[in-house]
Amino acid sequence: MVIVIGYTSCNHNEDISPQETNIENSEKIVLGKKLQNPYSIENMTKAIKKVRPSKLKSEGSLVANFLYVRFLPMNFDEMEILNNDTLLSLYNYPLDYEIVKMGQSYHAPNIPKNQITWQYTVVQSDYTFPSITYEILDYIYIPTKDEYDIEKEALILTNNYNQDTSLHLKADIVPSGQILIQDDVFNKDVPAIRVKVRARNWFRIDNVYTNSEGNFKMTEEFNGPVDIKLIFENEHARIRSTLINITGSADVSVANELKTLYLVLSRRNRNTSTNPIQSGYRNYVDDHVWSWATVSNAIEEYRNICSFYGVGLPSNDIRVWYIEMINLIHLQCLEPLQCFKGV
Repeated sequence: MVIVIGYTSCNHNEDISPQETNIENSEKIVLGKKLQNPYSIENMTKAIKKVRPSKLKSEGSLVANFLYVRFLPMNFDEMEILNNDTLLSLYNYPLDYEIVKMGQSYHAPNIPKNQITWQYTVVQSDYTFPSITYEILDYIYIPTKDEYDIEKEALILTNNYNQDTSLHLKADIVPSGQILIQDDVFNKDVPAIRVKVRARNWFRIDNVYTNSEGNFKMTEEFNGPVDIKLIFENEHARIRSTLINITGSADVSVANELKTLYLVLSRRNRNTSTNPIQSGYRNYVDDHVWSWATVSNAIEEYRNICSFYGVGLPSNDIRVWYIEMINLIHLQCLEPLQCFKGV
């Protein structure tokens, strides 16, 4: 099932700047230098020799347990195959580069703008690759939970260890928090239901969903800060944005946090005097993201209503395409007829 949502806004004798209307152009990811890979077999072997030489004596040479890879889908059908693979957590930028400026999109400079860019991820070493162009960028070893002394040493050896943000001997950072959405009808903040939360530090990637209260807690333990992304998809529906990600689900990078994230997704022009932000929560203001979250919630709430009243449930394969329509003509909205702005 495909649904198209139109978001219409009219201005009241005021200009709309490109920064307000075009999130794709204003929020590009800027990459810096390529970093030394602490998880490569070579660097992990060096770390093990220094802190746990007995491991190599008992096991012999170190064997990769994961692969750092990238895919190059040739068309939307191939991209759909990747999107539907539950074993893949895709990023459209390389995971072993310094990020000078975090944004919402990246396109490899050597890939034509009208083609889908490289998709980066980490897979287990025994992963069965689909018939899509791919490249193994590195064979890597991700230490187990009781091997963080090895991980720390590998980070030190490759100049990637930051004493201010990395733990000394043991990783016990399990990101958690709550995601809320501004309800501008009832003037309150409501839980974001069944939104995917993805956390990443280097090649450790974890995905969980918010619950009915908007709460989440990752299952993976991280050694250092994590990038946190919200992805508006679940087992019932996918929200798709023509502004940022026409081939996959709408997503947004919201934070680089150590442990907790308490976030409210708000619209522009929110009146914080009548609807204040709770203490300890940060206000993420973006009309696009608010729209994705609101539509996602509407689908989940409708399913709950159907279940409560014994009504047949909608399809589990809903695709919602979000399209923004901006009226650039100066308009004067007169009472009682108001300009419509909403989803």
